[in-house]
Amino acid sequence: MLAVLGLVCAVACGVVFVLRAGSPMVQALGASSYPTPMDRTLSLDAGDYLVYERTGRQTGGGGVQFRENHSTTLIRSDVTVHGADGQSLEIRYPGPVTQNLTRDGDIYTGAVRFTVPAKGLYRVVVDSGQRLQVIVAPSLGSGLSGVGWLLAGMGAGAVTLVVGLILLMVGLLSGRQRAVPVTSSAGSVGAGAGVGAQPAPGWYPDPQVPQQWRYWDGRQWGPPGPR
Repeated sequence: MLAVLGLVCAVACGVVFVLRAGSPMVQALGASSYPTPMDRTLSLDAGDYLVYERTGRQTGGGGVQFRENHSTTLIRSDVTVHGADGQSLEIRYPGPVTQNLTRDGDIYTGAVRFTVPAKGLYRVVVDSGQRLQVIVAPSLGSGLSGVGWLLAGMGAGAVTLVVGLILLMVGLLSGRQRAVPVTSSAGSVGAGAGVGAQPAPGWYPDPQVPQQWRYWDGRQWGPPGPR
């Protein structure tokens, strides 16, 4: 039972972890692409977001791919994001890790980042003075934030599974050791039918002194005596 509970816990936490980690990718691939200048009011969940700029094109087929890509041109001052209360969100650069999306052969690269503090409507304006194509979507790594409890649950479930299997093996071995080997009058060990089976109560040759008889009551040996 302990092993089953551990397995269920580990699998359940693993499924939730995969769904949480993969959700930003699903949202990013399904987000709309907008031409700039862009001025849109978007419904955004709380989390870390990127403005992805189209930077290249991927073509090819039959196992051969051709990729043409360039650096982003958007800078922080090109993007503004305001909440329903008019509060302006801080615009930052994405950091050292480059995040890319490929949709219908177009390559989009994360150019600037902002953090949405709470779910709601936000006005997103992107205007660099150039004709660009952009996507506003969650950062691909944002799904990994706040999942420490899932990793802990997976670890605890795995440990519980291992402990349960060990206890099961110990129980099986202990049960075999408790089986009493009996030499029957026919000379067979174990009294009969299957492995670990106990003989019926009765008189049997003493396992230690075959020249005398002892009574077996089904659980333990009695004192030596006449048959």
